[in-house]
Amino acid sequence: MEDNRKIIKILDASPSKQILLNKALNCPFENSAKEIIDNCIDYWEELIEFDDKDLNILFEVINTESEEDALVRISWNMGIPEERWEPLVKMGAPQHKKPETIGVWGEGFKIAIFGIGTKIDIYSKLNENVVDIDIPENWLKKEDWNINVFHETKKKLEEDTTVIEIKNIIKNKLKKNFNLSSLQEELGLTYGTLIKKYAAEGKKISIQLKDKQGLKNIEPKSFGLPEDLEENYAYPPGLEPTEHIFQEYNLDIRMVIGLLPFADSSKAGVYLYGNNRLFERSRKDDYVGFGLRENSPIPAMHPHGQRLQVHIFFTGMPQLIPWAAPLKDGLNIKSAVTTRIAEWVREHGEPYVKFVQKTKKAEILPYSAAWKKLSEEKKKENFFEQDLKNEKITKASPEAKAYMDKNWKEVPEMIKKGIDVKGKIDIWDHTVNTNAPEKKIKYNLSRVKEFGKVSQGLRDEGKITTIDVANKLLENAGVTIASSAKVSQVLKEAEGEVEHEVLSVRLPKNTYNELKFSTGKITKSELLNHIIEIYLKLQKLKELPKLKKIKSNWTDEQIIEKLKEIVQNEDKRK
Repeated sequence: MEDNRKIIKILDASPSKQILLNKALNCPFENSAKEIIDNCIDYWEELIEFDDKDLNILFEVINTESEEDALVRISWNMGIPEERWEPLVKMGAPQHKKPETIGVWGEGFKIAIFGIGTKIDIYSKLNENVVDIDIPENWLKKEDWNINVFHETKKKLEEDTTVIEIKNIIKNKLKKNFNLSSLQEELGLTYGTLIKKYAAEGKKISIQLKDKQGLKNIEPKSFGLPEDLEENYAYPPGLEPTEHIFQEYNLDIRMVIGLLPFADSSKAGVYLYGNNRLFERSRKDDYVGFGLRENSPIPAMHPHGQRLQVHIFFTGMPQLIPWAAPLKDGLNIKSAVTTRIAEWVREHGEPYVKFVQKTKKAEILPYSAAWKKLSEEKKKENFFEQDLKNEKITKASPEAKAYMDKNWKEVPEMIKKGIDVKGKIDIWDHTVNTNAPEKKIKYNLSRVKEFGKVSQGLRDEGKITTIDVANKLLENAGVTIASSAKVSQVLKEAEGEVEHEVLSVRLPKNTYNELKFSTGKITKSELLNHIIEIYLKLQKLKELPKLKKIKSNWTDEQIIEKLKEIVQNEDKRK
């Protein structure tokens, strides 16, 4: 259909450089550094498909004593081909050909360089010629977007090298005492997983920083790679860390979830990675499945929630990854994937938190590599920390040392030494199986919880007292015999339940420690379940002495035989 309307004016809808300037002024120095390094890595990943070479990046800050003479220089061992010059500086033009890149929208690099200074020279040598992509300091004030490229004759570069020099530094970006120490740690976390991944494939990414304090090497730090799991997580039997695999929103997604050996707010929470580049860490809010209220399923501010650590790796087209635009710093809360993050974390993290709610602070530690590395004194401090608080004993006092030394003698050797956590974690591939994989349930304690319900009924009827509830569990191991018939009846009714529950029953401390030593079991839950298992095999249990004669390394069958022997001896004596 023909449009017969008359044009009265043509509007200029070309973008304003003020948009770029506003974003640049709000770009922190560390984000600028990461955006520039992102581009180096993307170029290199494309290059190694054809040329197997390492990547070496040097980030320098020079002359911070004088803002006028200050210079930021970034260099790396690759030249930029001519077809990449324009996308490098053009807003909204992604310059990467590889589908699974870090760069996304074609804005980050431009915002990053202007976030540091306004006079930029990008020198690059490829095929023996050095070029200078020259952005003059008044370029942001001009209306046109043209940038000149010069054939550079004075700048001497090695073949296959690019150097970015940024001058006219934005005020207060580099203070007089500025150093790169905080950036060093930030880069180690941001790129640690990526660096280690390539190292495993025989490829090297080296990132160095240089300021007036000297040269600093970036040490990669990672948490969620297979080699990190044994060191990073705790392994309580039946609640070891788990790995989950999803394919949603055209992304390959891998999630590792588990408990930290120690409650640590700075390390707990959700960590998010886009194509192995960390973009969010230690996040604890509703968007990632945590809650700010104490009664939340995973409470962010309570020690129960401060043991849970989750790592989620997104692999695929960068436009689909839920990182915030334009600097990939943080989570995009409007992304469709974000709602799924909260669902995954709540569904698979809640059992861990429920477990922690029912255990002492130190109870989980013997199941971790971290515990085995502690000195004996540190183990004592951690193991008795809550006891010292309850007794109102100052932690560093002589009374505390005397208390810990005395009670440490009663702690089973298994706890003192710790256990080996080596072994493959459970993997649940949700793309193949909708149901959870079969798991060896070692905390099969809802039968004990059921026992509590039944015993509560007997107590309400006046048939047993509160103390009897604990005693009737203990008598399964021969401690304080009362009415075996009632206990047998209760246990038979509760037999067969195998869900993940943790028992909460009060036991006399001395008896508890004695039983731990005798059976080699650590938690009340594990100990009482073990006792019940033995009792269910022994239907003719009579009066037995305490378990001092039973060794910690005996199997159930050996214990049962010994109990039978004691029963027979007691019968003969009577």
